[in-house]
Amino acid sequence: MTRKFAWQIVTCAVAMLLGQELAFGQTAPKPALPEAAIEDNSFLIEEAFNQGPGIVQHVNTLSRSLDGSRSTVYMLTQEWPMPNLSHQLSYSIPASSLDRGAARGVGDAMLNYRYNVPHLGERLFVTPRASISLPTGSAARHLGLGTAAVQFNLPVSLRISKEVIAHGNLGTTYALQQVGQVNDSGLINRNVASFNFGGSVIAPVTLPVQGVLEYVTNLAGSINEQGDVVREAEHILNPGLRFAINTRAMQIVPGVSVMLDLKKPGEPKGLFFYLSLEHAFRAVGRN
Repeated sequence: MTRKFAWQIVTCAVAMLLGQELAFGQTAPKPALPEAAIEDNSFLIEEAFNQGPGIVQHVNTLSRSLDGSRSTVYMLTQEWPMPNLSHQLSYSIPASSLDRGAARGVGDAMLNYRYNVPHLGERLFVTPRASISLPTGSAARHLGLGTAAVQFNLPVSLRISKEVIAHGNLGTTYALQQVGQVNDSGLINRNVASFNFGGSVIAPVTLPVQGVLEYVTNLAGSINEQGDVVREAEHILNPGLRFAINTRAMQIVPGVSVMLDLKKPGEPKGLFFYLSLEHAFRAVGRN
């Protein structure tokens, strides 16, 4: 990833964050921010905690491969309560630099809705998500699927103790007439299903630092050169650390992890960087 491309990504993210502050920063009074406990999105695993009333979250992730491709993928996600803990809307926009910079650009954007299942007590949280993936990325440059897709994911969170939380995910993505390249026949379209499942455990290492241990299996669907739909299994172990910086106006959560491909245990797959900014955007119940 060139320095120019990196600055374009950073500038875009900062501009969007500042835009939100200018739009909502003058509304008063503001609701209190969450307590010091970190209830976040982990890294590769979704936690089943929706945004509280009047609180918006900006999630920035950056993954960097450690193989010869030197690929980098940045993702910006904004999460909004609609208007309380039960319902949440969000969107995600990726930008990538793949294969030593041979392909650069925006990937497929996603629109997401999450519903927090009520009356499950204080230890169990279940928040199914439905998403629509928009074909904003170029399929020819491997930046997108070349078609719309729907995605469903089931995050479940369990408080094992006051300080230890476990999370589980089960999901699928269904691409409608995904574009593929077939030998001597040009482009072809197929409906392609992919699947994912995994889990994580988060526990304190030393306050305020938390240890994160995630496991993810991805069964990614694609179209091979013969025009058949195939799935390749990917098994990732992702140990990392995160911590919270709490100010009067914002909770900032940086994190980092090392992605390990269990098919190649001696070769780290890549590095994963995480930065969450969570702040109040308007008073509850006011227009």
